[in-house]
Amino acid sequence: MNAQYLTIKELTEAVGGDITPRMVRHYHTLGLLPPAQRSNGNYRLYTPQNIQQLQRIVALKQQGFQLSHIQQLLTSDSGIDLS
Repeated sequence: MNAQYLTIKELTEAVGGDITPRMVRHYHTLGLLPPAQRSNGNYRLYTPQNIQQLQRIVALKQQGFQLSHIQQLLTSDSGIDLS
């Protein structure tokens, strides 16, 4: 596996908080995260950009936003910087 990619477990560890692989898969289903690339073994592969996007989702959730509103904020690309 290429070193620039993270598995779903590595992604959740990099983001921290109480994020779980199950939550990440749910965010894919809702369209909050784009479909992940897949390895030859069909593992999801994530990039540094995916880490940043998941960090934004987690930060917005912690501020009390509903997932549907987070989706609107992400798709409008309103330029909110939560770092």
